[in-house]
Amino acid sequence: LYSGGGFITAGCGLQPEICITYKSTNGGASWSCIKNGLPSRGGAPVLALDPFAPAHLFTADGGGGTGGLFRSLDAGALWSLFAPGIFPFDLAFDPRTPGLVYAALENGVGRSTDGGATWEIHDDGLPAGSVFHLALDPDDPSVLYAAGFHQVFRSTDGGLTWEPAGSGLDEVQVNDLAIDPKDPKILYAATEGGGVMILRQE
Repeated sequence: LYSGGGFITAGCGLQPEICITYKSTNGGASWSCIKNGLPSRGGAPVLALDPFAPAHLFTADGGGGTGGLFRSLDAGALWSLFAPGIFPFDLAFDPRTPGLVYAALENGVGRSTDGGATWEIHDDGLPAGSVFHLALDPDDPSVLYAAGFHQVFRSTDGGLTWEPAGSGLDEVQVNDLAIDPKDPKILYAATEGGGVMILRQE
């Protein structure tokens, strides 16, 4: 099991010894810090693994002027800066296509076809501001969803263009997205103070 994410704020003193990325090899009974090679001064709410190479982990760190996407090839034993300047809030790997990964960024949605080494950023149809969460349709590789603070967007062309996915989220913050594994036309949005919202696509 892996646990990661969260921001280290000024209230914590930005101490480099603070760990925000952990690994358990006994089902969560105990945890060890896996930050060798990470600056660990900023942090990001993302920790993801490549479904085609489960020992390949990805996280982000923004401390010490060396911010960007970090990768480990050995299940977290050692990290190295992989894509400088890419600071994702969320990562979504396509489980059908090796190397295809999407990133929720402060200026749109990033798309990489080489496992995260290089990125194209798309924001056509997205409002100004950060994208925080992503969800991929398990049946249709061209359909994915992105959430900002108060709205969810849908793309049907692999993240190139976007349009609002529905209404009713104007007054609540979206904290996470999930597609129903049995019915990909149903999208769940976990919200701040508004419970779980359900969107059914036609």
